[in-house]
Amino acid sequence: MVAVTEALKQAAADGRCLVTECREAGCKVPLTGLPNPHVVMSLEHSAAPIDSSKPHCDYLVAYQETHSAADCLVALELKGTVRTTKVVEQLQAGAAIAERLLAQTPAIKFTPVVAGKAHPYEYTELKRERSFIRFRNAKEPIKIIGCGDPLTKALGRR
Repeated sequence: MVAVTEALKQAAADGRCLVTECREAGCKVPLTGLPNPHVVMSLEHSAAPIDSSKPHCDYLVAYQETHSAADCLVALELKGTVRTTKVVEQLQAGAAIAERLLAQTPAIKFTPVVAGKAHPYEYTELKRERSFIRFRNAKEPIKIIGCGDPLTKALGRR
């Protein structure tokens, strides 16, 4: 059994898509407080193992929860301005990419996250039933944070 961090590294045939920060569209999400080791794959990088002409989220972030030894994966989309339909499409595509890249990694706790600026209407739309992301036949709610908030805020970590 391969840990999710190692599986994501192996999926990156070209290691240039593995990055140390999440920054896109004028939005940055600090990784401060994430357990080590953690691995971040930029799906925006030309070396990413995806078809970049299709929808996808910006990042996949893998780490192992320190207290429960659970493998965790975050599909992360950064937006200057959040538009519900686009975000749901990109995060769902990110989940599908993760399923393909991590097919040999059992039992992953998956969390879809969007970071950006959103009108209150968009927040309401993202919290609706249709804004869940499917990952391995489970529906996961989209977590919402602002630009500049650490990723740990969406994960319920301090």
